[in-house]
Amino acid sequence: MKNGFLQKKYSECVKKNKKYDGLEKVIDSGIRNRESYEEILEEYMEIKVDVEKRKPGYETEISKMEEAYKNQENEFNMKFKELLSRESEIGNNVINSKTGKAFGEREVNSMIERQKSRASELADTRFTYLKRRNILNHLLSKLYELDNLGIGYTTIEYEQMVIERQGVLEKLDEREEEIRKIRDKCFTYVAVLSHIKESIASIARDIQETSVLLSKYSEIQNYGRYATMKRKLERDITRKHNIQLRESGGLLAHPDLLSKMETDILQLQFFKEKIECLQAEVYLQHTQADMIKAFLKRQRNHSQSPLGSY
Repeated sequence: MKNGFLQKKYSECVKKNKKYDGLEKVIDSGIRNRESYEEILEEYMEIKVDVEKRKPGYETEISKMEEAYKNQENEFNMKFKELLSRESEIGNNVINSKTGKAFGEREVNSMIERQKSRASELADTRFTYLKRRNILNHLLSKLYELDNLGIGYTTIEYEQMVIERQGVLEKLDEREEEIRKIRDKCFTYVAVLSHIKESIASIARDIQETSVLLSKYSEIQNYGRYATMKRKLERDITRKHNIQLRESGGLLAHPDLLSKMETDILQLQFFKEKIECLQAEVYLQHTQADMIKAFLKRQRNHSQSPLGSY
């Protein structure tokens, strides 16, 4: 009874807490388990007190049952002895059909002793049977208690709860591993943040130094712009002066035209000399052609004369 009651309470507690998520729920379930355990202990103490109160009555009933058992045993023994004495009397008066004589006292006593031994064997067998039957009933009740955790609860449900508990423990281990990883990440992020803060401070110092250099360079740039504008004004003034000089100087103000004119004059002289050479060559060729013509004419005339034909 006590085991079934405790198992029932345990199964109820496990069923109530079979689904929880996170470490806080686990702590709450532990607190609830502790409270339920204390309640079970209180109920157990109440049951124990009740059993102690009922114990004297049970002892009285047991003593009465023992007395009744002894009385029944004595009565049975007396009746059994009377039965044996009656059987011995009857056996002494019984006549054997084969011999026609009465049974002797020895034979009757041996038959009675045989009957006593068989009766004792029967009693032992019955007692053994009762003990074995009680043991069997006890084992069956134990099996029933093992199979039934309580009213409406079986071993299959208990195994299912054990499996769910194992799954929950595995989930807890996984959550603890995740928490450990998150904690490691937090430590890493803190180190990274401290490094970033140091880098930001260093960069801020670099920016300050760079801003000082930038202000210096901006001053230099402004001075350079001023000097450039001044040089541009001077260049424009010089360019205007040069234009005026070119306009007043004519061709002298255009060196490109002068150089081109000189080049053209030299080319003209070269072409003139070349033309003269070509004319001389043409004249020479005309002279040679005239000489060849005259020679050919003389040859032709000579060939047409009679002497020439002879």
